[in-house]
Amino acid sequence: MNNWPELLYDRWDADKSQRISSFIASNALVFEEVFNTFFTEEGHVAHRSGFILGQTFKKKPSLLIPRIGMLLNKMPEPPHEWYRWMTIWYLSHCTFPAEHDGLAATYAFEELGKSYNKPSVKNASMRLLEFICKRNPELIPEFKLYLEEIIGNERPTLVAKAKNQLISMERR
Repeated sequence: MNNWPELLYDRWDADKSQRISSFIASNALVFEEVFNTFFTEEGHVAHRSGFILGQTFKKKPSLLIPRIGMLLNKMPEPPHEWYRWMTIWYLSHCTFPAEHDGLAATYAFEELGKSYNKPSVKNASMRLLEFICKRNPELIPEFKLYLEEIIGNERPTLVAKAKNQLISMERR
């Protein structure tokens, strides 16, 4: 697996992607190469690097935590079109230090408010905001407004998720 860029171009099944992400998580040099490709490059290999990093970060969140500031600081001028939503997805699947809540919430609200974003982007944004709102209850009223907008204008799967989140917040 030393030639990881070639592996990223091949088709993946669930087993192969798990093997690749385990290899990346256990090899610091390869991890740095994959991360830097996602962080600075464009095109197919950057997209595939970002995808496999998601699985890698789920396996080993300690690889993500020291890079959160870097990822968030690059959000205004991302290197490729997938950068913003992949970064939100990473953050929505891990527990991270509260010092990043402000920027993470800002970008999650931005992505959630874009009418053209795919449901997967909005879903990750809602999951991230739910986590942030638990630590920052003052954001709940704004989040509720976004959820109500989703309920009125989005696809049934997003509407169901938004309704569940509203119900969950009412219980608190």
